[in-house]
Amino acid sequence: MEKHGPALTYSRAIEALHDDPEVDGIIVHLFAGFGVWFLNMKEIMAGIKKPRKPILFWLIGPKGEEATRMTLEDMGWPVFHEIHRVVRVMASLFDQGKKREKELETSRFDFPFHNH
Repeated sequence: MEKHGPALTYSRAIEALHDDPEVDGIIVHLFAGFGVWFLNMKEIMAGIKKPRKPILFWLIGPKGEEATRMTLEDMGWPVFHEIHRVVRVMASLFDQGKKREKELETSRFDFPFHNH
């Protein structure tokens, strides 16, 4: 992070995790209080055009977090202030995905062929 700066580090890390087929979802932890509010979140998230997995943000800090939260939310990214909420939402997304897969498996209907 010291060599390339936080913006490039966050951007490359998020893109690498997003592109990794072994990663099902991403929780990005940001601490707003000593410089994070100067991060250009639009630039950082620019590499993720069409998300293929959940990306949630856990934002904490004493001050300066409002601008970061608003920027992320304006871009459509969910932002949370408590880790337990982030984890619950991520788990819920995975549960919904599993239920949807099950529904698709059980809703397949084989049409009988009639030989006349």
